[in-house]
Amino acid sequence: MEPVAVCHTTITPKLFRESHAVVFDRKKQRTLLLCGIVFAAFGLAFLLVQYLLNRVIVLGGPVLVMGLFVVGWSFVLPHSECRRKYKIMCQKNGGTPVERRVTFYENGLTVASKGEVLADIDYAEIKERKETEHLIVLICEDRTGVLVEKAALSEDEWEKARMLIDQQASAI
Repeated sequence: MEPVAVCHTTITPKLFRESHAVVFDRKKQRTLLLCGIVFAAFGLAFLLVQYLLNRVIVLGGPVLVMGLFVVGWSFVLPHSECRRKYKIMCQKNGGTPVERRVTFYENGLTVASKGEVLADIDYAEIKERKETEHLIVLICEDRTGVLVEKAALSEDEWEKARMLIDQQASAI
């Protein structure tokens, strides 16, 4: 079968961060942020009651500090998780950045690394397509993300592949 387009991508830390920002579970970050705000509000309420009633409420300070810590952590978590995942991915690849070849065909795509096919994906399995400045991220049913570097494809190749994906993918 003749390929429609072929994309060679070296997944650098910059590209991985960009893709991670797209697929990172924002619900986790929002939940942490909400919990931190609630803790901080309770802490402030305890301190306010302590000040107004001249009563010692020991929990005010610690609850406020814990709330502020959780709010701060909600912004640190995505970055630290991304660094950890990239490091693990490179370690599995012998300490070097991972290289992927994504080949688009009429009925699906293949993802290969070092000449070995890692995945055969039908376009019907693609649930989301997200674009960033440098990447196209195809998110499949099993939450696998296929990274396609925009610079590695000509505009014509991407248009052909995008048309095939749009026609055959179930959720896009």
